[in-house]
Amino acid sequence: MGILLETNQPLMKTRYTLLALVLLVNYLNSQSHDQHKIDSLLNIVKQSKKDTSQIESLSKIWKYYLDNDTDKSMDYANQILEISNELNYPKGKGLGHLYRGAIYSQLSEFEKSSHELKKSFKIFRHNGLKKEEILATSNIARFG
Repeated sequence: MGILLETNQPLMKTRYTLLALVLLVNYLNSQSHDQHKIDSLLNIVKQSKKDTSQIESLSKIWKYYLDNDTDKSMDYANQILEISNELNYPKGKGLGHLYRGAIYSQLSEFEKSSHELKKSFKIFRHNGLKKEEILATSNIARFG
């Protein structure tokens, strides 16, 4: 039995090495795919006029960067707010504040987070955006 274990050790190392390699390639491939999606969305944003579809694209970019780069994520949340203010688009204004609240929460700036989340809630409630109001309420309960 001892001889069998010694004979299988190189095989086990090879299997673990192969598994690690497969996982690494899979991870790198998914990162490349995500970056391609973000690049495509950025091109759409650059080529489109300021409208609600641009805000939807910026929201997807914001979401991607939320876990990867909070500075970039905050930039996109601010762009959403700026465009929504120009368009007088209440849903976008509320989302901008909601997104800023999520970022501040990730940064452990809970007072700022609470302030932004409550702003989003008020905007959603005032404009009858029930689904978004529930989302804001959920985030206030979680972070604010």
